[in-house]
Amino acid sequence: MKAAADAARTPAKVFDARLSSHEASPAHGMTNRPVVPEWSIWIIAGLALVAAIWLPFGFALGGLIEEWTELGLFAIHGPIFLVDEAGPLATFRGRPLTFAPQALAYFLDHDSFFYWHLLLVLSLLIKFLSSGSIGRFMTRSLTGGLLIGALALLYPADTMQINLRTLHIDCAIALALLAGALAVKALDVASMAARLGLGFVAAALFVTASLIYEAVLPLGLVPLLAVYVRYGLVSAIAKCVKQRAVLLMWGGALVSCIVFVVIVGQQGDSYQGSLAVGQTGGWFSKLDSWGRTIVFTALYRGFWQAWEQIYSLAWTQLSHRVVFLLVAANIALCFFLLAIREERTSDGPWTRQASPIRLLLAGIVLFVAGYSPFLVSLSHVAITQRTYLEAAFGGAMVVAALIIAFRVVLSARIVATAIAAPIVSAALLAQIYQHDQYNRTYAQFERPIVKALATATAAFRPGEPIPIVNMYGGLNGTWDLGVAVTLVTVYLLPTSGPPILCDGRTGQMLPLARPLAKTGCTIEQDNLTVVAADGKQTSYSRFAVIESDGTVTLHDNKANPPVHALRTIVPPILASGSWEPSNSWFNRARNSGLAYECKFESMWGYAVPCRTFGIYEGEWTGPATASISWVNNKDAGLIIDTLEPNMSYKMVLQLGKYALTPALDQLRLTFNGSPLQLIWTDPRRIEATIPYELVKDRTNVLGLSVPPDDKSGLSIALQHLQIWPVR
Repeated sequence: MKAAADAARTPAKVFDARLSSHEASPAHGMTNRPVVPEWSIWIIAGLALVAAIWLPFGFALGGLIEEWTELGLFAIHGPIFLVDEAGPLATFRGRPLTFAPQALAYFLDHDSFFYWHLLLVLSLLIKFLSSGSIGRFMTRSLTGGLLIGALALLYPADTMQINLRTLHIDCAIALALLAGALAVKALDVASMAARLGLGFVAAALFVTASLIYEAVLPLGLVPLLAVYVRYGLVSAIAKCVKQRAVLLMWGGALVSCIVFVVIVGQQGDSYQGSLAVGQTGGWFSKLDSWGRTIVFTALYRGFWQAWEQIYSLAWTQLSHRVVFLLVAANIALCFFLLAIREERTSDGPWTRQASPIRLLLAGIVLFVAGYSPFLVSLSHVAITQRTYLEAAFGGAMVVAALIIAFRVVLSARIVATAIAAPIVSAALLAQIYQHDQYNRTYAQFERPIVKALATATAAFRPGEPIPIVNMYGGLNGTWDLGVAVTLVTVYLLPTSGPPILCDGRTGQMLPLARPLAKTGCTIEQDNLTVVAADGKQTSYSRFAVIESDGTVTLHDNKANPPVHALRTIVPPILASGSWEPSNSWFNRARNSGLAYECKFESMWGYAVPCRTFGIYEGEWTGPATASISWVNNKDAGLIIDTLEPNMSYKMVLQLGKYALTPALDQLRLTFNGSPLQLIWTDPRRIEATIPYELVKDRTNVLGLSVPPDDKSGLSIALQHLQIWPVR
């Protein structure tokens, strides 16, 4: 009997052995041990993507706006790692760790932006690895995870990721996504000790992220949505109930952060409280407005406008197309090899592992949730700076779902090579353009102004007044460093007081503030006289002048000679990097034909600041409308330094729809002092020809002569200025 039974089992054993051999055989397309370990692919991919954004520029980018304010405060108070109610930044106590990344960079090196760049690079690398890890979990695929990670890193909807002023936001998002990745891992491990340890670390990291920037709170949905995408609703609920210890820790962290923000938001003198005060109307009208904003602004920008602009950018402004095509070809090759690797080392093509429908639904939920904190501020919904950074991960999930859906008609290799790779390449181009744009702004405006301020400040002894006459233009408001000028000089010379800044062309004290203060300044008999609001006059026989070409002269009527040029001083913080607009991948002038352009945008705009005088900085006028700048002086104008001599030009000036009559009837334009013949093509559009004999080399002045209104102090609103060469 025993022998008969053994004989009966023998064929079954032989069949099992053959089946095992068949499953393990590479010849039959089943699993293989990968030649390259997966962790190395993640590191190489992350470093390559981040390096691609930085390589054209190096660490040349410096401070634009808030960075100089923070440097000045750190120079006075030391690095501010924690904001409290008694400190100089008490308004931001709802974000007690919001200055910690900048403070750490300053602590490591007072005299450069090197560690600002290093922390930004590190935060973006963590963002890629964390979002990619979550994507790997959701799609059950290395290729799918890398795709989602790359899209989350490069998503083009926001225009403020590659910027030092966004360091704290990028760090907060990186920590929140890292926390989400650890929470997902905690839900999927078998060991109770490991589960609790990972859950605790994830909760702590999420709380830290929220204390840096509370707008990351919607990313608290990431672990739940990731589990839903992978397992489906019923299985996801069952898994969360089974792993309730992790869920309770995560939920406790999320709720505690929300409660903290609500408590601070009820205090009117906090930043969050100021946003809450601005909300009007009933809940029905708010929900209706928010719904319209989400559909017609957020979703439109995130899934159409941002991608359409990349296409326009690639064909109208990109100069180094061959270089970029080589980069795109390499990305396509990498995705192709990843698709092959996955077919040989997993259970099948990478597109077959995920549910595109669940990924799409979860992505839309996360995108809307990530955008929702900004609905409380009308000014934020009109811009694309910082408002889409939290939503980017949700957008990446949606785009990845649409890409994976092509599995119905295309093979996994073609989907990876012909669809996923070009989309990632396009998103990379958007980030390179963004880095280029901010480097251009820094090189053309902030860097020369700070260099001139450093040269002027160094001419005065510690503790004595620093009177400066500005002939260079700018320093009027926020975007052109006017508001931060005091802290810039304090950083450059910590023992100095606030500079006394006079606009030498208009006689106005800078920066300009509305309503315009009844102050002024004049230069007579080699003395600078400043008139305070109470009428008190103070004269200075020794003062610095920032000339229109950026050089600085010192005027001293007690010296011989009374005027002499100062040797330009380049402070150490400006010494790193030498990128110039001529190195740009994007030749705007050649492709557009423009010789000069000024968009009078608000501080939230994306254009390079213009060198203006007698003109307020741009202001936001409402959704779907262009920003405008009000003229506030009869001798206002712009300084233009991009025209070539011995060439005629055509000028078009677009005015805003706001104007105070009879200002339009009295408007006169001059170019280097000579009047221009104006042609009104419509009530808000002016054209003029600039004869070649009026054009000087390097520095030209376009004058706007129009008397302001006696009551408001305003005259006309400027929207857009363009100048083309006449061939």
